[in-house]
Amino acid sequence: MMTPIEHVPGENIDRDALRQWLIGEVSRNQAYHNHKETMAWTATAFYIPGIIAAGYSVPKISECCILAIVLFLFIVAGALIGVFVRFQFRNRWIAAGRVEGLTRIISGLQRGWNPPRRKNSWETGDFYPRFIENEIPEPGRLDARRRQVEWVSYTAIVLSTFVAIALLLCHSCHCC
Repeated sequence: MMTPIEHVPGENIDRDALRQWLIGEVSRNQAYHNHKETMAWTATAFYIPGIIAAGYSVPKISECCILAIVLFLFIVAGALIGVFVRFQFRNRWIAAGRVEGLTRIISGLQRGWNPPRRKNSWETGDFYPRFIENEIPEPGRLDARRRQVEWVSYTAIVLSTFVAIALLLCHSCHCC
């Protein structure tokens, strides 16, 4: 667990040290945010041609049992990549919320806001002291923005899985 600065509640707070630490945390969370978004879009970008190529290149399957197994594997692959991409986007939005809350505290410090001196405010919450975590929005509050960004990836994954299955079926039924 990380602690922002050494501080004994009730004493004077080194505002500059707190501000510098917050700036470092913003940078770290921005890098993490960018990494998670990159991972989600990269996974989507690699999955689409990969699953379509797999659907096209599978040799003609005449046995229904083998065809059912391959179809099941394609559906499982689509579900797994969807879960992976969702996880990456979820962590992206958590980092975005942290950046938003930390930035709000930094701007408050620059306007003359004083961090709380009470002991319970400096107790560690899930990740940061409580007075910092109170400024960080819950990931659920970002749902509308999330849907606007993520729907493209999920739609592409689902459509490419269906295209791959159609290619596989078409190729196996000798109709293409």
